[in-house]
Amino acid sequence: MTAMRSFTRGPIGASDLARARLSIGLTVASLALTVIGLLMSRLVLDDLGLAAGLTPMYWLGIVGLALAGIVESSRGSSASRWLIVFQLAAWMALVWLTPTVLEGTPRFRASYFNYGYVDPLVRGEGLDRDRFLYHNWPLFPLLMAALRGIGLGAEFLMAAFPIVMMVTYLVLTGLLLQILSQPGTAVRWPSKVMARVDARAPRDALARAVSSLDPRLLLVLFLLPVFNWTGQDYFSPQGLSYVFFLVLLLILAAATRRPEARLSGTGTVAVLVVFLLIVATHVLTSLFALAVLGMMVITRQIRPWTVFITAAVVFFAWQVYVAAPFYGSYGDRLLEGLLNLDTFLEHTVAGRVSGTPGHALVAQLRIAATIVIFGLAFAAAAMEWRRRRRDGAFSYAIACLLGVLVVIPISIYGGESLIRGLLFSLPVLLVLILRAMDVRAIRGAVAAALLIGAPLHIYTHFGNEEYDYVSPAELALFDRVADLAPANIYGGYPAGVYLQTTLLDSRNASLPKRDANTTVEDFLEPESHNWADESRPTYVVLSRGDDAAVRLFRNEPDLIDQARAALDADPSFVIVFQNQDSVIYGRTGTVAVPDTEP
Repeated sequence: MTAMRSFTRGPIGASDLARARLSIGLTVASLALTVIGLLMSRLVLDDLGLAAGLTPMYWLGIVGLALAGIVESSRGSSASRWLIVFQLAAWMALVWLTPTVLEGTPRFRASYFNYGYVDPLVRGEGLDRDRFLYHNWPLFPLLMAALRGIGLGAEFLMAAFPIVMMVTYLVLTGLLLQILSQPGTAVRWPSKVMARVDARAPRDALARAVSSLDPRLLLVLFLLPVFNWTGQDYFSPQGLSYVFFLVLLLILAAATRRPEARLSGTGTVAVLVVFLLIVATHVLTSLFALAVLGMMVITRQIRPWTVFITAAVVFFAWQVYVAAPFYGSYGDRLLEGLLNLDTFLEHTVAGRVSGTPGHALVAQLRIAATIVIFGLAFAAAAMEWRRRRRDGAFSYAIACLLGVLVVIPISIYGGESLIRGLLFSLPVLLVLILRAMDVRAIRGAVAAALLIGAPLHIYTHFGNEEYDYVSPAELALFDRVADLAPANIYGGYPAGVYLQTTLLDSRNASLPKRDANTTVEDFLEPESHNWADESRPTYVVLSRGDDAAVRLFRNEPDLIDQARAALDADPSFVIVFQNQDSVIYGRTGTVAVPDTEP
């Protein structure tokens, strides 16, 4: 890529000074508005998520911070890189911490489900690949158990994980943009200091690194949190494996800048080590990584081709030998969804735009945001093609994007293939956009996308918050269910898959199923649900989360109330626990003495 020219030339003039003052003023005012607005907001959940409880000051603040970044970056070579970094970091931190401040508990129910893979290791029960899915790819539960071992609490890990991951994603994506924006074949890290940081003066080295960045790079980087509505930074193997995926992209990008795009011996080892970390963490991420690596080799972006063959052997050997228990249980389901276009479209598109009108609107906004970021990237790529600026960086981005797109239709992956496709495409989409930032129309489109996307992000990212929110009363429910072990638990997700997971068997009653949705009769006949050990007592759990799920995703607002009324009227069930957000029923004569709480 040719070196990007600055926006402005010559000495600082009156116009530039005015923009500098405007940027600082907007930053201070917007930060104050967002913080005060957030503190004055309250938790109000509806079909559109948590937006209804946020004050006007909060909305003005998050738009203002994005506008401040646009104004500062428009100053070109005079811009303060540190100020743009601060604006970006402040926007992301405030938005990502918004649900935590309002809710006070770790959000996202799947986080508790994923902690269920860690819990047996914390209790000293070891890995069980036959019972626990992600014990077939155990790096995540092993690392999280190690963090628990040094004293970090489960709730702290789940609450801190998203913001830590997003900061990491931003740094790694910024490095990727920096590498690919440099001319020629030499790889120069920011200000040439990253490779030789003086241990005695790390602050000075960091200052020189940030100061060397192009302001337009930082503005494009702002698109990452604004358009990453996927939520895949939550406490999960996916969240961790994405870090390794970005590191792999960095290594491959550096390799393309070498003469003949040939991986050095050290680079080859680094690629294979990072790929092994991905394979040991998350199967879908490793498939995306393998496809990207393969496309890079096929298009001759990197050499030698043997690195791809070795990676493919590692991938398939792991699935055949290490993950054999998983495929023995779930292989048939995976085969049903492979390359099935009708099923793919039903689960990943039509199935997402469903439920209540509000939930359907959120899904449509997510689709619109995805179209915007892809449209920006494709417009930038078309512009580069017409200008004949198809150098190594351009080819790298196209090859990576093709690798991601090839994987998307292979499997429905629980209806989330398109979501994961956006996640893995974002870094290279930003590469394509950055290349065309010397064009006024692209700069204007990026600015407009940020100003519109900043407030819409609250809807696209937190639009399912009525379900994703886990209340303090539900946390008490999870603890009570753990005390019931050993037992079979029907409903109340994720009550039976969070703690004491080796002694609990759980069935999720609230989310849509492939064949048929849950009915009231399913709650009245919990023994009929194919339990691994039918001798254990069986409990039926109804919670606020169950009610939110069937209402939002299935538009059945009365199902949980009807189920509770039916259970209350059935003398064979007795309440053993209840609070304002949940209730546990057990069969009379087969469960512990009732311990009802208000």
